Amino acid sequence: MNTTTPAIFTELPAAAPAASGLQRRWFTAEHMDLIVWIRAGTGIEAFQLCYDKPLAEQSLSWQLGQGFTHQAVDAGDADGLGHKGSPLLTPGKAPDPARLLRELGSAGAGLPETIRGFVETRLRQWSALP
Repeated sequence: MNTTTPAIFTELPAAAPAASGLQRRWFTAEHMDLIVWIRAGTGIEAFQLCYDKPLAEQSLSWQLGQGFTHQAVDAGDADGLGHKGSPLLTPGKAPDPARLLRELGSAGAGLPETIRGFVETRLRQWSALP
């Protein structure tokens, strides 16, 4: 990640609510994406923090009642047949929660405080960081 000029998250246009009734909010920065699923009246039910994009993208997901999963993103680049495949989640390297918190902090100025605070709190709880 380019640490000299931190990219700030910006929100993509709102998507229609999913059949589950969850609202999806998608924030993007140069090297990170944060997708948050929110249920009206109860709050955040899940989020996915994608980082190290586009070359070595990793995905850290959290879901209410299930906790965290971490995976690498196989972008489905052309495999010699000339066609790009669908992206897939595969086993990933061990994440560095302290680094993710630092990078989220740098880019997080573009996030609503409730979302930023929620994600930071979950990352600290997961990694037992102060």
